[in-house]
Amino acid sequence: MYPIKRKPKAILSPTPEHIDYNTIIEIPNMISREMGENLKKYAVDEIASGLHRRTPNTKDGVSGFYTCHVHETMNVHGYDNGIYELLQDAWTLNAQQNNYEILYLEPYEIKMYKEGDCFDVHHDGCLNFEETEERKMNLIIQLADSDDYVGGDLYVEDHHVSRTFGTGVFFPSNYMHRVTRLESGIRSCLIGRSWKTYTGPVVEKSRPWDLLRGEDYLKPGER
Repeated sequence: MYPIKRKPKAILSPTPEHIDYNTIIEIPNMISREMGENLKKYAVDEIASGLHRRTPNTKDGVSGFYTCHVHETMNVHGYDNGIYELLQDAWTLNAQQNNYEILYLEPYEIKMYKEGDCFDVHHDGCLNFEETEERKMNLIIQLADSDDYVGGDLYVEDHHVSRTFGTGVFFPSNYMHRVTRLESGIRSCLIGRSWKTYTGPVVEKSRPWDLLRGEDYLKPGER
């Protein structure tokens, strides 16, 4: 299995010069209904999952959702942790298709959107501070049925991602994506991220703080 490692302190990676829509790949039925329900039950068990509210630093100033990590030790609390083994082959195939070697995966994350929640346009591409590692690919898997909620649509660039339960979408982490405002219901999804060796140009680290996002990105005093 690929190593699991938390995201290091990071700086925003360069945005791509062009978008290759062939790298936005949807795959149906990536997880079973049973596995999806197991993950959602785990997420709402705050003692086990640590589910909490997050309001990321995006331009709209109103983005918000609930989030938790899927800990490899979730089986201690009575939940099946087989998701890590289940998705290994999918990551391997995606890495082969995109010609890169996976260094490690971040712990899986579950996001829950409730009425009024959204996530404004952003990208997740980043480098570790030493600029030796790069977050390469995102994987987002639907854990809700389309009729469970109104609104809450996921767009990767201009691509509208399927709302079908169990469908996953791989895409480069530095592609812009967003979740529209949820009008009613609950939308849940599973998120994975892979890292590779970085071989690109040196990145300027003195850029304004507002170009960086997230509680665990470098703050001005840490540059």
